[in-house]
Amino acid sequence: MSKLSLLAVFAHPDDESFGAAGTFAKYTGQGVVISLVTATCGEAGEISDLVQVRPEDLCELREQELRRAMDFVGVKDVEILGYGDGHVPEADDDEIVGRLVQIIRVKKPDVMITFGPDGIYGHPDHVAVHRFATRAAEFAGKVCHFREQLSGGLEPHSPRKLYYNILPKSRVKAMAEEAAKQGMSFQMASDLEKMGVPDDRLTTVIDIRDYFDQKWEAIWSHRSQLPATMPFRTVPKEAVKEFFGFEYFQRVFPPPLPGEPLETDLFAGLS
Repeated sequence: MSKLSLLAVFAHPDDESFGAAGTFAKYTGQGVVISLVTATCGEAGEISDLVQVRPEDLCELREQELRRAMDFVGVKDVEILGYGDGHVPEADDDEIVGRLVQIIRVKKPDVMITFGPDGIYGHPDHVAVHRFATRAAEFAGKVCHFREQLSGGLEPHSPRKLYYNILPKSRVKAMAEEAAKQGMSFQMASDLEKMGVPDDRLTTVIDIRDYFDQKWEAIWSHRSQLPATMPFRTVPKEAVKEFFGFEYFQRVFPPPLPGEPLETDLFAGLS
């Protein structure tokens, strides 16, 4: 029997570590083959005081940080598409969707994850990646889309399950309250009321507490993106574990049935 596989599509280096690194560690430890696609190299982001780098070298540094982070969670297959940081919404739809369709047809993932429509906190690049990746997941299995790829020997392929990486609103509220207790400001978004999705969209919770050390190392690998105001710079690791002991997903396909219990495994029902 062939190994199960997962394809993750995000926008910037570090999106994957904050959102799904524990999940990656859990499944690579079980032999799942995971591929990561990132739309940009994050060259427009703030540079922390932890590194000294020339602006022209930032893209290379952030790619190195990304690959180092993924080494900690067992992901070896990493691809950066090379779109401009902050300009992903301007990408040609057919071009980027076609590239993602080809990746899906080559990798043939059983499970695919990407951002939800809100992009976690509304970042335009995140929202655009959601749109492009969702279309690609839909089109990749249909012979009528990007037929020129099929003449080269590829075959249509649809991921058997599609998930959005999300934060439920109840979790956002709890994280903000816990941060306040510890004297921290929860600064993931300027308007917390707009952050997160309604809890009824949550279908899947992955317990990553046994893999938190790997997630922590992945996050810290992105040193150039950890400003002095980041809570992780001062708060003990065990306290941060209370924030990130679980990762949250919404299963889009196949859609959940009414009354279906929460999943605890992205590969539930697959073999």
